[in-house]
Amino acid sequence: MSFHEAVDEVMPLLEFIGAIPLATKYADKDRLVHVIVRHQVVKRIQDVLMQYIYRGFPVSRMFEEITSNPKTMKQLFVCEESVVLNAVMVDELFKVNFAEEGSNRHRLELGTQTYWRDFYRILKVLLFNTNDKPQGVQNLLIFITGFGMVPPLGFDPPLQLSFKHTENESSDDAVPYANTCANTLQIPVVSSFVVFKEMMLLAVQLGTSFSNI
Repeated sequence: MSFHEAVDEVMPLLEFIGAIPLATKYADKDRLVHVIVRHQVVKRIQDVLMQYIYRGFPVSRMFEEITSNPKTMKQLFVCEESVVLNAVMVDELFKVNFAEEGSNRHRLELGTQTYWRDFYRILKVLLFNTNDKPQGVQNLLIFITGFGMVPPLGFDPPLQLSFKHTENESSDDAVPYANTCANTLQIPVVSSFVVFKEMMLLAVQLGTSFSNI
């Protein structure tokens, strides 16, 4: 979809928020996106929010509590960015797509799923950068989604895990593949955890380095 096609689809909204002047040049696209997001996230609900703050909060003394104890009340409204993902949390993030149950491929994929679980369990003790902070799971998320933390409302689309079957483990077809637009990860079906770990570490390291360029 071209820039002008995208603009045409949201033209009624642009007219309503007075953003037509920014919709004529591709060079203004970043400013246009900023204006649209600000309207959708802030201005669109600002009147209702202010009415609730100044009329609804005083009734429940919520406004008084927020202004008197901002640090304590912040936990109710702001997502905690320093949440440390454990193995169970990572496992629950993914929908796993197996081959037909009872098939040879399904049997091999169950073994590979074990390698996958063992791999992200060790990520929290591995270092991927030079600042002496373990960021293995964070870099794994960056490799798969382009984002280093779990959004407050979760990933959209949800993360999906599938398997790559190849005859030659050393071929390019056997490397892990991630699609950050679709939030999908394909992991290779290989013969040992050692091979699997080497492939995954290389993929995550290269993928994270690319994302930081």
